[in-house]
Amino acid sequence: MKITGAITTPTTIEVRREADGLGSSLWVYELVLRHSNEVIERQPLREVTWFFAEEEGWEIRVSATAARPAKEENVVGKKELVVGFEGVHVDVE
Repeated sequence: MKITGAITTPTTIEVRREADGLGSSLWVYELVLRHSNEVIERQPLREVTWFFAEEEGWEIRVSATAARPAKEENVVGKKELVVGFEGVHVDVE
């Protein structure tokens, strides 16, 4: 999924299952890519530890959302938040 805004460049987000000594969790990463789309680095954004608590019969809904991390009165410049989403690709393994 690429997230684009008026000020920033496109960002690629990856969501994947990872396991450690405490069990499985869902990790959300921002991927830093070369121009050839090769992954240089995975920057962790969020770990969801409860996601795989009940393994049987679960389903996941994939959607995108955007939020401004500041109150509207603290925003410098345009008050409107304009966000575009493109290139959504979901791999299930």
